[in-house]
Amino acid sequence: MATIHELLAAQNDHIEMVTISIGDVSVRPVRMIELLRVIARFPDLKKLFFGTDNDTLLSVLVQTGPDAIAAVLACATFAPGDLDVERGLAALPDDDLIKLAGKVVSLTMPEGIEGFFGKFASLAEASGLIEMQGQSELNAA
Repeated sequence: MATIHELLAAQNDHIEMVTISIGDVSVRPVRMIELLRVIARFPDLKKLFFGTDNDTLLSVLVQTGPDAIAAVLACATFAPGDLDVERGLAALPDDDLIKLAGKVVSLTMPEGIEGFFGKFASLAEASGLIEMQGQSELNAA
């Protein structure tokens, strides 16, 4: 039987290279737990997943700024939580950011946005990020 350390060391992320203006960058899918950590830093991101019809992608991104996008990209480039990497990513030209973000989205959500967010919503409910459906009715009783 393998130990958790052996299993984690053997884990093989789906890694792809993205060519940007400064060279080739290895990217991998962003894990749900990493996304939860980014949301903890940038609470307005919750609106993307659990917001109202008035919470558009643009309105949420304007509120969180480029820092949240850079934080997600840092996770995908093997540097989760590294503020220096986040600052460097945020300073990249738009074309580079679009290439990186496009590849990260395709790797992170291979089953499409709905499949990913369905799994994400389940994890968010379990972690207490969002209230479970029916819970507010129970609390009000």
